[in-house]
Amino acid sequence: GLGDVYKRQEEDRDKFLDIILQESNKLFELINAIISMSRLEEKNRPEEYRIVDMEVLVKDVLKSYEPDAAAKDIHLGFQPDRDNRLYTHPDLMRELMGNLVDNAIAYNVKGGNVRIVLDGKDESTFGVTIQDTGIGISYDDQRRVFERFYMVDKSRSYNEKSTGLGLAIVKHNVESLKGTIDLKSQLNHGSVFTLRFPKSGTVSTH
Repeated sequence: GLGDVYKRQEEDRDKFLDIILQESNKLFELINAIISMSRLEEKNRPEEYRIVDMEVLVKDVLKSYEPDAAAKDIHLGFQPDRDNRLYTHPDLMRELMGNLVDNAIAYNVKGGNVRIVLDGKDESTFGVTIQDTGIGISYDDQRRVFERFYMVDKSRSYNEKSTGLGLAIVKHNVESLKGTIDLKSQLNHGSVFTLRFPKSGTVSTH
């Protein structure tokens, strides 16, 4: 009867409200990511650069993602080097590290690992490696994951919050910092991101 019709209408309305809520949340994520990309353009000023203790920076980033990691029972490992100083832009660096750690957790399996290794031994470049035991990225997708809005089909179901801008921001920041980023990945075997940043501009030890 009429009661059933109303009940159905109410259920439909709730369902649509849910969808609207989800979509508007996605929109917020997207707007935030776009704002953060446009800010990059103006953030990269010479006076913002300083000597950064990368060990402290990475620990800060990891600390902010501890709840996410704990929710998925993911172990965060960190291996600093003896010398972790790098002349760099702290905000750009923190943002790119945050995005990489966020991804390494979001696309990981329950009970997985994320491991960050700093390598300050080289004379001319400083190395950062971020390794995860996640779902991995197929060879074809690897070339494209740094493009804006590019999302691997499989990743959508894994991370509803994804805007497709995380790695675009990472690549943009790395390039702003005159660094390089290299990705090695295999489906279902995790991913390894290797970053190298020039040490030029660091205080000489002579």
